[in-house]
Amino acid sequence: MTRRAAPSVFQALLAAALLVCAPARAELVQKPALSVSAYDGRFTGYSAALPLDLSTDAEKTLLTARVAGDLANPTYNLDLRLTRPTDDDHLGGRDLALGASWNARQAAVSSSLSRLIGFGFLPRANYVRLSMDMNAVQPVETRRRTPVTRANLRSALVLDGQDVGSIAFGGGSTG
Repeated sequence: MTRRAAPSVFQALLAAALLVCAPARAELVQKPALSVSAYDGRFTGYSAALPLDLSTDAEKTLLTARVAGDLANPTYNLDLRLTRPTDDDHLGGRDLALGASWNARQAAVSSSLSRLIGFGFLPRANYVRLSMDMNAVQPVETRRRTPVTRANLRSALVLDGQDVGSIAFGGGSTG
């Protein structure tokens, strides 16, 4: 007759954590986005994305892992977006995005930062949006080349919810 060992404290804690975290995990992992494309009955490509919602009460956070392309040359993406909406405590919203992608030919990184600054009697309808975007692309097969980089600065004026005008400056390198 064999005697069965009692569960260890670690196994008991792990089981309790899984029971407590199961509802939170169900909200964390969202429905994946899947698609397949074909032309003349032949497979031409696919796309699969898995968004993870890491939001809190104060800030919305979305992490998305994505793969797309064809079987011979897939492209992998990882994107993080942080958004703090306008509320009673914070009149100006904020949006930050970071991304990276890579495949057999090139690797790329990107970032974006946007800020709303409300003013006047209706700061939710009257605001200035300041944004800055940067990205860089590096070919994989020629590492000694300078990466292709771009940076843009933009400001936009919104009065009574309508875009009035914007000014943008940009620059970059050529690889």
